[in-house]
Amino acid sequence: MISSPRALALAIASSIYLASANPVLSNRQSPSKTFALQQRTCPELCNLSTKGQIFMEPNSFSPPGGCDKFCIGSDCTQSSEVCVSMPCGTEFVVYFKEVPGLVYKPGNVHVWVGTTVPTQTNPGSYPFTSDLGFCSLSPLDGGKTATCTISLDAFTAQTGSAICPSEGTISYYIVTHASMLDATTGVDAGTGEGVGTCINPLNSNGKCAPWFNYWSFSYKCVLCNPPEPTTTTPTSTPTPPPSYQWCDIGTAFGYAPGAPNLNGNPVSPALGLKTCNRWGWYFTPTSPQLTTGISGLLEVGAGQNDISKATEVGKFTAKLSGNTVTVTYTLYSGDGPNTAGFYDLSEVHIYASCTKPTTCAPGQYTYNSGGLTGTTDQTLTANIQVGTCSSYWLIFHAGVSQRFLSTDTCSTAAT
Repeated sequence: MISSPRALALAIASSIYLASANPVLSNRQSPSKTFALQQRTCPELCNLSTKGQIFMEPNSFSPPGGCDKFCIGSDCTQSSEVCVSMPCGTEFVVYFKEVPGLVYKPGNVHVWVGTTVPTQTNPGSYPFTSDLGFCSLSPLDGGKTATCTISLDAFTAQTGSAICPSEGTISYYIVTHASMLDATTGVDAGTGEGVGTCINPLNSNGKCAPWFNYWSFSYKCVLCNPPEPTTTTPTSTPTPPPSYQWCDIGTAFGYAPGAPNLNGNPVSPALGLKTCNRWGWYFTPTSPQLTTGISGLLEVGAGQNDISKATEVGKFTAKLSGNTVTVTYTLYSGDGPNTAGFYDLSEVHIYASCTKPTTCAPGQYTYNSGGLTGTTDQTLTANIQVGTCSSYWLIFHAGVSQRFLSTDTCSTAAT
């Protein structure tokens, strides 16, 4: 049983989660379709045992999606978005999206958050920074995006407030600051700030100098008031077990936030091959990154590389040891975002090499599993021999089947 309003708030909170290495909204909503890492299924703790306690209302962040405009320079010559979320109420996440042509400068991402208007204009003194280990650049996209992940203990210690101290709208002030580099030359490209109100009074020219802005976000806290349960009289007639069939639902590709698309749209560069004019993703980890291991999701049906259209069917991992890359696929069996989703592998193709692929036809990849059962292969591990190189090219592909009731009609498979 949840013993306090704060504990309930931490456990329930919102199912917002950020991605392109960022938080994503519940049910794969996102303000600009660039969020999308991993959907979280959060526990529903508003029930009769927690009646009368206060919790965060899901999807109640304001501004919508918890996002603000992120400007480079006071004249905002370039811009993107910076977004906040509390995934399932377990942590506070600030996600800095990609600014075209720029990357985030290592060690120079800073966040301040509180319940009162900020006064500090020295980002190095902010409580949540790269130097303090809260903020990091995405290794999958070469630092085009950045994320600050803050435990709720650290968040509440900084703000001096419980997540849901009372019913109603809970508001915070926040400063989101980062230094930028030119993605091609590595030359300093200025600083970025969330758009809002100048921390210092405007100067005689009506300008914000020094240029430091804060903005605000809020969410709603509501009282748990679940409906009373209804009683039913059990019948004595046993229900026969359901009968199932397996249907081909289509093609899956390995995905992770920031991974470039095969056709370069919207995340470039494209592989530039005639056979790659399709949706999907590829990976180019360095040898140290692959030695540590990379992971991601297996997504079916992300036509036009729109992850909101996709069905998440499982996960993949890849790890380098010596000259061998070990790749493992694990499909969901009722334990994924869709608890009714039971999936199986009908075929697996993996490209793993020191050299760029010359074709995107999966049947010509480095590894080809051949025909699998499509009914009893929820996991697969492949050991692929590769050369020794500073970075690698990887593509993860699979044919996937899904379990349906025998009375259902199999739909056309996604390609």
